Amino acid sequence: MNGLAFWWQTRTSRERGLLGGLVVLVVVLVGQSLLWRPAADHVDALQRELPVLGADLEQMQGMAAALESRSVGVKREAPLQGEALVAALDKSLREAGIETAVLTPQAGRVLGMTCRDVPFSTMVAWLDRAGRVWGVHVSEAHVERSQGLENVNARLRLEVGG
Repeated sequence: MNGLAFWWQTRTSRERGLLGGLVVLVVVLVGQSLLWRPAADHVDALQRELPVLGADLEQMQGMAAALESRSVGVKREAPLQGEALVAALDKSLREAGIETAVLTPQAGRVLGMTCRDVPFSTMVAWLDRAGRVWGVHVSEAHVERSQGLENVNARLRLEVGG
């Protein structure tokens, strides 16, 4: 540090002023390019994304309202077990138009369900009804987009009761 202090002391006051101004200018430019501009770009991207997210929220609220209106008056049936439960769930899947679903009993009161190329809203409506009627809820889900605007492929782990 002695070398830098000695070098600084040997500069004239005019040179010190010029160097100080250059340092301030460099700090401002670096601050703008490393902090301000990326933050402003991120804010702009978020503002562009906001209308899309708002539309998604409205769609989800509409789906929730539709599910709620469908489930009015649905009565919970007596608890079924084993093959009777699988048969009842399978029948309700077919009635809901989910033809590609396959139910597989697993350990205890756990079922595996796979379906391909199913409208997401149809699957969610069926899951809601199954939860209200038979006490089935999703404990694990792997869902990926399929063909079509709303269709998905899904692997679900369903638990009965609780």
